[in-house]
Amino acid sequence: MIADTLRRAREHCQIDDLVLAKSSDPEDFEDLDTPEGRCVLAAIRDYSLERPYVDAMEITGEGPTFVLTSWGNGYREKDVLYATDEGSHAYFDKNTWKVFQDTITRAYKLKFVKVMPTTPCYLVYSRPHEEDPTLPTTITPLEEEAVSMLAASKMLKVAQSYFARKSESATISADQVNYGSLSSRYKQAADDAMKFYKDFIAKTDMPQDTTGFVTWEGVSGLDRAGWIFHGRYGMPTFLGGYRAL
Repeated sequence: MIADTLRRAREHCQIDDLVLAKSSDPEDFEDLDTPEGRCVLAAIRDYSLERPYVDAMEITGEGPTFVLTSWGNGYREKDVLYATDEGSHAYFDKNTWKVFQDTITRAYKLKFVKVMPTTPCYLVYSRPHEEDPTLPTTITPLEEEAVSMLAASKMLKVAQSYFARKSESATISADQVNYGSLSSRYKQAADDAMKFYKDFIAKTDMPQDTTGFVTWEGVSGLDRAGWIFHGRYGMPTFLGGYRAL
């Protein structure tokens, strides 16, 4: 849950409520419309640009054109694969299909232009990480530490700006020095948190558009044992295949 990311970010920051308005209790966290909530959302969105979540949906209905009912903003098609007679899988050539938006209905659709699938097929795609605080997060525990540090960096920058303004408006020299010192400390802490995040990205870096592909060796075809399902969409993610790093 996003509440876990918020808790971790709070632990990193230790910022007073007067400096950064807090969201509701993390144990019952649903309100993101606060300064710290917006910092968490911004961190998730930034991370989605770096490491989008990779998932897959089964294509059902009458072809050659299929409506993608769960398609949304920030979604990007990757591959279409299908089961083979040998119990394995294969990819359709990218010249044989396309995803487009219907100019009349505005619905997103998958269209096969040179072939017609005769076996179950699946569209592999990337999308932003889950932002709804009431739903399970799509960010793994390894990623969550980095994303929480990114959120913490954004929170600390709020605190930096807060004390910078206080220093500028202070009429007593001692207050100016004190607030200026606090602003510098929060800036350093924000920079340290950002460095942690950037180091994580560098260590887990991968070429663009590989979608986190890893070997399928040892995976037995496309039987149900090879999938895990996500509650909101009921869409499969390949075990041993695509994964979000």
